[in-house]
Amino acid sequence: GIELSEVFESQNTTKDGRVIDVESINQPIRFKGKPAILTIVHDITERKRNRHALEEINQYYRTLIDSLHESIWVIDRDFRVTDVNFTYLHERKQRRRDVEGQKCHVIGWGLGQTCVEMGRKCMVGKVFKTSLPMSYTSEHVDENGKRRWIERLASPIKTADGKVEKVIVASREKTDIVNALEALRESEERYRSLVDQNQVGIVVTQKDRVVFCNKR
Repeated sequence: GIELSEVFESQNTTKDGRVIDVESINQPIRFKGKPAILTIVHDITERKRNRHALEEINQYYRTLIDSLHESIWVIDRDFRVTDVNFTYLHERKQRRRDVEGQKCHVIGWGLGQTCVEMGRKCMVGKVFKTSLPMSYTSEHVDENGKRRWIERLASPIKTADGKVEKVIVASREKTDIVNALEALRESEERYRSLVDQNQVGIVVTQKDRVVFCNKR
């Protein structure tokens, strides 16, 4: 049968005392009719240095994205989730291996069809189409029946030639803000109702201009 070559990495010391990383390939051959080993050695010091630098960069961005309080997910043109951060996994109580590679409408909304097929707006699809970021706030009801308001920002991830390759979606809770605004609106409506029912005429002016008055 054919004898396979053997590849391994090691460190060698050059004549000038430098330590370099090398890749050695041992290939069984026959030399002058007898079995022998042909060894080819490559200096891979620069390649390993670049690979290590790339790993450090990847780790830096992984730490960065996992440190964000916003829930982050990255979606490709097939609407498959290619990456999520720790916040996303923690909020949804999911494991990375169960999320990555899945369709966004399945893990995001529990839908068996795409948002467009279900007659819903598709923010990710619109970003792919327009190459522009967009955001919206929507209401959801969680498993405990509690109303929650979620703000989502979808931004394009472009290649060097400007093509949108993926979309990164950042989500954050806005329930407290929305509830505070609703409470303020209700308070203003109650105040307005009380003022309008008052038997005394009430007028508010600013710089000789009437800015408020009751019905009286």
